[in-house]
Amino acid sequence: MMRDPDGKLETYKEEMEHYIYVLNHFSRNEHWDNTVRWNNSSGVLPYVIKCMLFRYGRGDPLTDIWSYFEKDGWPSYQRAVALVKQLPPQSLDENQRGTPIGLATEESTALEVHFFLALLICMDQSPERLMNHRNWLRVNPPRRFIDVMLKSFIPNHQGSSNYKSSTEQKWWTFPLMNALAHPPEQRSAALAAHMNNWHRLMRPLGWKPNRDPAGDKDGLFCYFAFEVALAVCAYDIDDSSFRDHPHYPRDLVDHYRQHIRHTRDAWRAEGLGAGIELPPPAPPKRVDLAKSKRKNFARWVELACDGYDDALESVLETTGKPRKIQDFFQLLEAL
Repeated sequence: MMRDPDGKLETYKEEMEHYIYVLNHFSRNEHWDNTVRWNNSSGVLPYVIKCMLFRYGRGDPLTDIWSYFEKDGWPSYQRAVALVKQLPPQSLDENQRGTPIGLATEESTALEVHFFLALLICMDQSPERLMNHRNWLRVNPPRRFIDVMLKSFIPNHQGSSNYKSSTEQKWWTFPLMNALAHPPEQRSAALAAHMNNWHRLMRPLGWKPNRDPAGDKDGLFCYFAFEVALAVCAYDIDDSSFRDHPHYPRDLVDHYRQHIRHTRDAWRAEGLGAGIELPPPAPPKRVDLAKSKRKNFARWVELACDGYDDALESVLETTGKPRKIQDFFQLLEAL
């Protein structure tokens, strides 16, 4: 059974064939110059992760995904690392010489980073790869969420003291860190509220409420709330109120709790997480009602919500922007 609730097996088959073709292309390095070899080698781990992500979306068993990683994916990456070490330093530019190949935390790769961290944290019996994350993970600029997660699973991890906001945080980490900043007894409800809002947050990344898996007009949306799974595992949060969400990777969390939590991570006290104080929850964003340019129904909802932007967007997500209210009770329910 596919994990992607709107997935199309044929689309996944095409994507998988593409990424496998590219990985095979990367492995034929003998006839290229050193700069191309470095560039190809640097793409191996991201493409391996993409292959695992698509296997996850199409419904492959977790054991099969992990087996691919251990027997094929990770060895391919290790060969790429070995090749780069053989390249003469003078044949590379300054950035290439000083940059380990692997996975970078950029705006376009946040999903892959969260997925790969979730996979290692939930599936890897040994902490070695995670503890050596600086060999394959480039975090620049520093990300508070990444540091908090790593600190939850690596007791001596040292995070940064200087974090800057990024566009990616708007969708994933800012609202999640807000939920984790609540007192322990409130985190489960805060995460449930976040998951209720998750689809709307994913709209800029391609999620649609009425996808057409049988047609070609809607592209592949293989995104899951891996960052929420990381937080649930790190802080031992009760996920019973949102585990049925179609994009919550509950099977990864269940595998962690059954096979990893009380073996590899037995050192961490229940609910401890990173064991550091998190910034207090940010107050809800409010629109300046005097300066807003919304009109008609959207303006009425904005006033009814007293300018609270998240509430406004959630109502408009449910009702649209009708010229005339057809179902007054649906509007009241949304409000």
